[in-house]
Amino acid sequence: MDRRSGDKSVAINVRVSPEVKRQAEEVLELLGIPMSTAIDMYLRQIALTGSIPFELTLPVNLAHVRSREVEQRAKQAEDQMHSDYRTMARSKVHNSDLLSAMRDTNRHRNDE
Repeated sequence: MDRRSGDKSVAINVRVSPEVKRQAEEVLELLGIPMSTAIDMYLRQIALTGSIPFELTLPVNLAHVRSREVEQRAKQAEDQMHSDYRTMARSKVHNSDLLSAMRDTNRHRNDE
């Protein structure tokens, strides 16, 4: 891509949201940088560093939502476990019967 060495530039066709393009153009205009130069800078940084030139993270709100989802699933699993224990206690399942059932289940899973 170095024009000084005689390399020709290539065209890249990219689809982006019209709103994202408009916002980026506003910022780049304030900086005095053409869109093509900004994209070239971005690609050069990837080539130089072997990575995306910025940190990729979830937005704080999305990370918080994911955290709540995980907590809710853990609570549901815990509630189900307690329910299963209560059911076993009511049905007076003996430990030997429970162990036997667990072994049968594990054997069946291994056979699949």
